[in-house]
Amino acid sequence: DVRQLIGEYEDEGAIFECPRRQLVCGETVDGDTTDAAIFEENRCFLDLPSGGGVWYELSGESSTVTLSTCPNSTGFDTQIRVFKKGTTTSCVEANDDLGSQLCSSVTFDAEPTETYEIHVVGYEPEPGQFKLSTLCV
Repeated sequence: DVRQLIGEYEDEGAIFECPRRQLVCGETVDGDTTDAAIFEENRCFLDLPSGGGVWYELSGESSTVTLSTCPNSTGFDTQIRVFKKGTTTSCVEANDDLGSQLCSSVTFDAEPTETYEIHVVGYEPEPGQFKLSTLCV
């Protein structure tokens, strides 16, 4: 279905069926939004235009979690959105630009029984590469 290829879904829960990489505390992963689907169902506190995004998952953590694309070595302008799994309406945290930097960072208290869906997107429709770090304390 073409709507799925461009990120338009009639079933708001459908986006959570897409495969995603499991994040691990203390790890930094490489990401690339080139050819990624656009998901505009919930901008998660950010009323800003965005391009395609990459989905990640974090679960089983009982700690304060910081997800960050800083420092930004690629110059790609990122946004980070965090949702509780299973619904696009339960936004936990979001960030676009940490201060004057074109990178993003969010911090939230994770519950061990929850799974979190993390969406890293680019500002505007521009694709790009990024590094996403996961710190849990």
